[in-house]
Amino acid sequence: MFDPVIVFVISMLGVVGILPYSVRILRFLRKDQQGKSSKRLALAVFLQGTILMALFSYFGSTLASSDGYTWIAYTFMPLPESLLFLILIGALSGLLVGLSILFLDASFFGKVAEAFPVELRPRGVELLGASLYGGLSEEIMTRLFALSALVYMGRLIHMSGLLLEWLAVILSALAFSVGHLPTAISLAITRARVISRTLALNTLAGIVFGYLFLYFGLLSAMLSHALADVVTYSIKITAGKENI
Repeated sequence: MFDPVIVFVISMLGVVGILPYSVRILRFLRKDQQGKSSKRLALAVFLQGTILMALFSYFGSTLASSDGYTWIAYTFMPLPESLLFLILIGALSGLLVGLSILFLDASFFGKVAEAFPVELRPRGVELLGASLYGGLSEEIMTRLFALSALVYMGRLIHMSGLLLEWLAVILSALAFSVGHLPTAISLAITRARVISRTLALNTLAGIVFGYLFLYFGLLSAMLSHALADVVTYSIKITAGKENI
């Protein structure tokens, strides 16, 4: 069962974490180099995030609980061992997702990363904030809410079983990738292959996170997503490329 209040508090950690990076991106788009609008932008981003997370937290918690999903999908082991096992699953899968994205990006979209301005690389705590937002807030939006809503609607039309669950996983992953398009397109110097790169890499990651949510619980999906972001951001920064 999910408590909407607890879910909302957790989601706001991501909103607050990404606030400095969001403001810097918005300032870049507004060509506000002096930071004159920083406070107004920060307030607007915070208020928008608060409202959205309140809605996603409430409806996501309600739908996921009715679908039978949990924070931790218990295994045959006692709770402490189960928790450790699920944390390990989340960490290992996040590392693999991050490395896989880096490999696929380099193999098929090698020049696309150059379409993004160098000055928009996350700096220091911005990297952690962006990863926190991905792992917490985005998982609440796309897995807890979107995936659960798709399963709920499927059951209303008498769908069930693996077909319904995997359809929900894939569709929620597509929604997750489409949600990244506006930022990627607005920041790109050139749009060549930016759309295909954004859709392909984020859909792949979203399918893995959706699988973890279904079979291991939301905690594993959150850990996997956050660590995958840390891996891709940090390595691309080290290599001198921006990852959106």
